[in-house]
Amino acid sequence: MTKIWTEMNQNGDLLEVQVNIQDAPADFLGTSFHLNFHESKISRWDYKLGSVFGDEKPFVLVAEKDNALVTGMAFQSGNRNAIQDGNLITFSVQLEDGEDATLSFDYPVLSRYENGRQDVENVEWVGGTMDLEKIEGEKIVNEEVDEELTEENGKVFQANTLTYPPNGFESATVTDVYLFILGFGAFLCAMVGLGYLYYRYRKTVL
Repeated sequence: MTKIWTEMNQNGDLLEVQVNIQDAPADFLGTSFHLNFHESKISRWDYKLGSVFGDEKPFVLVAEKDNALVTGMAFQSGNRNAIQDGNLITFSVQLEDGEDATLSFDYPVLSRYENGRQDVENVEWVGGTMDLEKIEGEKIVNEEVDEELTEENGKVFQANTLTYPPNGFESATVTDVYLFILGFGAFLCAMVGLGYLYYRYRKTVL
């Protein structure tokens, strides 16, 4: 029987959640689930694909909805080689409050490929609970930012300091959207400008 379960470790103000798999079907096609954090509100999150897939990587999509990380990963067709036992995906999550973290799998699906998609019914999905340690020293003092604690590389964070993963957070931020809009606007302006120059050229030549 295939088993999918979580393992949790706390690293400073980040909770590392490993989603592991054991005895996956040889013709593994993909899996999807909502990793529910229940009362522990998600502030920021990131993810890293696990090593069970080897060189052949699936398409992965992760989004936050209703305090859960909605996760899906799939190959275009059944994986030719059996995936290994081990880590499917690891999440790095910052939680706003809470003395413990309780996780569960909602809407879990595991599929294999045999003349099309076939959902596997005999799968054990196991969440977990972990007590969280309080992080001292990273607080707003008297409603003002303690710059000695929160200043790093010339930047002052307006809330508790955050230990960013090495590759940064993959969840979209306001800055990401803002930069995309600016870039797209610049692209449109450039296209309009080129069109106008071409129009002037044709008018002059013809």
